[in-house]
Amino acid sequence: MLSSEPEKLTEEQVAEYLKRLQIRSKPGPTLDGLKLLCIQHLKCIPFEDFSLHFTEQRPPVPSLLQESVFNKIVQRKRGGYCFELNGLFAALLESLGFSIANGSARVYFEVNGTSGYTDEQHHIIIVNLDGQSWLADVGFGGPGPCLPMTFSNDPQPTDNGIGSEQTMLELQDHNTWLLKHRFNPDADWKPTYKTTLEVRDGPFYDKANQNVATGPNVFTEHLIAVMLRDNQGSLERVSMMDAKVNVSGTKHYSLADTFHTEEERIAGIEHWFDVEFADEEVLGISGSHLALGSSS
Repeated sequence: MLSSEPEKLTEEQVAEYLKRLQIRSKPGPTLDGLKLLCIQHLKCIPFEDFSLHFTEQRPPVPSLLQESVFNKIVQRKRGGYCFELNGLFAALLESLGFSIANGSARVYFEVNGTSGYTDEQHHIIIVNLDGQSWLADVGFGGPGPCLPMTFSNDPQPTDNGIGSEQTMLELQDHNTWLLKHRFNPDADWKPTYKTTLEVRDGPFYDKANQNVATGPNVFTEHLIAVMLRDNQGSLERVSMMDAKVNVSGTKHYSLADTFHTEEERIAGIEHWFDVEFADEEVLGISGSHLALGSSS
């Protein structure tokens, strides 16, 4: 379904969105405000591709209409992937007085011994604060930036808020920026994605959304969910791939849960990601290559 051009949210929608993010007072359009919004978004709203699998709709292309995305993420307390999460987050930022632009990125991949970059199929947000541009991203399913990153000609490793993880954003050539990530200061840097900062519009995301939702890729081939959580004052990343949940944080990466039946997975998704499905959504995964057996 086609997107609507982004519009500012109403005061009531802003209040409802901030309540979803567990933010009590309206943040101002400052760097501290942006940091708070990014972290709370990653902690309260999961990245997930469930709408591609727990559905009877074929092909399962998520709606990008702002009203539909707001209903799904804020009112139904679901998550989504980049076009949904960053699209709605951009509307919130603009409604709070931030100066923003919507962009795209090419995501780095390694599959079966080959590596490269996807087409420009990841939605990012560029925020202007006092004449300086910042990257904001609450819709990346991998180990992406948890905090805003500055587009600077003097790039420095930046703590990512989870254990010893670091990110860095550097200029590759005159118009291409590369985001990199490493799990600790002794590890090698790994590419995350690159962007030219070209501004994108609704029709661009409609086409990219259609391609991602219907083409062969990690999202159509796997059930994925990612969310941050607090653990005794430290942030951890909870990640699900198909039937397994892993937790990574300060000096640890461990298997936390394994699902053997669809009933176990439905209960596990609610436990780990606070997502509940309607009955018709649960039925939608029947017959999928990702479906698990039943306990009955």
